[in-house]
Amino acid sequence: MNYLKRYNEVCHIPTKENIKKNGEVFTPEFLVDKMCKMTSKKNIKTLDLCAGLGQMTIGMLQNGIIDNLDNHTFCEINEVNCEKLRYIFGDDIRIIKDYKEINEHFDLTICNPPYTQGLDLKILQHVYDMIDEIIVVHPATWLIDMKYTNKLYMTFR
Repeated sequence: MNYLKRYNEVCHIPTKENIKKNGEVFTPEFLVDKMCKMTSKKNIKTLDLCAGLGQMTIGMLQNGIIDNLDNHTFCEINEVNCEKLRYIFGDDIRIIKDYKEINEHFDLTICNPPYTQGLDLKILQHVYDMIDEIIVVHPATWLIDMKYTNKLYMTFR
């Protein structure tokens, strides 16, 4: 199946509503590629956390982290995106619709979680002990003291 072709057919710029409501901003391809090159793991159990339209999954496939979707799970709250994920990757993919429902071990996730209202920290805190390796895009505020005022950040840190 040509995932990239189907992805390009349905890819869209997130609406202002989705950006505000879900913190939806898609990760540029060059950054996905760079993130995928940060691991040496291959053919493992993977999670596309905050999947969007599956950019990280496509990156994992293109970089040889996974060969297929047999041991791969998507997590995506936006139902429109879930429908598009099924179109891109097939109807038999596994989608978890809320990060709070994740309750199993994964070897790797590569993600760019939403950064609205501390949601990134809530998601990462929930999955932290269930995933061996987490490669994540994080905002510059993680590097400066703005997050030090956030109790959840201090707990996660």
